[in-house]
Amino acid sequence: QMRYLASIKLGLLSSLQKYTQAMTSISPARTIIVHRPLRHCALVADHMIGYDRIPFAFAHYTALHQETLQILNTLTCYQVDASRPVKGWFPPKAILLYCPDPGFSGDYDLPAGTYASCTFAGSFARCRQIHGKMLEDLKTLGYRVDGDPLEFCLIGEYESNDFNEYVSRMEIPVVSNEVEPSVRNGS
Repeated sequence: QMRYLASIKLGLLSSLQKYTQAMTSISPARTIIVHRPLRHCALVADHMIGYDRIPFAFAHYTALHQETLQILNTLTCYQVDASRPVKGWFPPKAILLYCPDPGFSGDYDLPAGTYASCTFAGSFARCRQIHGKMLEDLKTLGYRVDGDPLEFCLIGEYESNDFNEYVSRMEIPVVSNEVEPSVRNGS
């Protein structure tokens, strides 16, 4: 029982650290260019799914992988189709769980490369507005889109019932205007 309680305490401290980092990373819709390594994820769903069906996809995945998810510090991530918003939202093309733990291998990889990134607070409904701002910023920064956007939920509906407390990060694969675009995983 002591080991179990110690693992619960460690999980709570890890979550608290994750939420604190999310809150301190919020920028006033500022787009930055970052270079990301290959990132391993767990694939929850690999097809278009309505937002109302997402909790069922997670429930199904969790039932199959319960032990793994209890141990790992994961973030929900959506690879979205920005070309055709539905009711103001970008429909997810894939639902992923990203785990920064170097020992995690997953069954889906987010490719290494250059990304435009913006961390913001508020409802997920802001994603479309943030995406538009990021596209404008990319013109000034000298980059162009090279794949589907990713939406990371740093603090979301599973951590808070208040939209004002949500923190999300949008990442868009990009390439310098001086470089030819590449073929990316999932595009």
